[in-house]
Amino acid sequence: MFTNQNTIREIMSCEGIKRSIGIFFPEITDRFVSEKYLDQPLVIVEKEVKMPWGAPFQAGDLIESANRISNMLQGIDDYEFVPLWCETFSGCYMPEAAKNNEETVCLMATKANRGGKKPTVILCPGGKICQSKCGTVWGGPG
Repeated sequence: MFTNQNTIREIMSCEGIKRSIGIFFPEITDRFVSEKYLDQPLVIVEKEVKMPWGAPFQAGDLIESANRISNMLQGIDDYEFVPLWCETFSGCYMPEAAKNNEETVCLMATKANRGGKKPTVILCPGGKICQSKCGTVWGGPG
């Protein structure tokens, strides 16, 4: 389990997390965190790094996202990714966020059936693939 004592470099050293973190937490090191903070504990990064809109760096969200992916990789999470347009996959499907293609469009669904319902979220990093597949554009970045 990652905590605010871990560094971004430590978190990103896990290949599975590095591959999929952009699903939950896009562009963490490319745009928001300079090189000098990659080896600092997240407790310091959160205090010293400001997002372009003035809010502190959301270290808690990064930690939660990394832990969720780690748990999903280990098969101990309540949620799983289910690809929408990728026909061939086996085992634990983990989308590669940087691809931004049809393989990354997926559902994040609960494994357990809750009263006849399975809460689900459609994840589409970048958004452009949904436009080409569905003909609809979500109002967010894309």
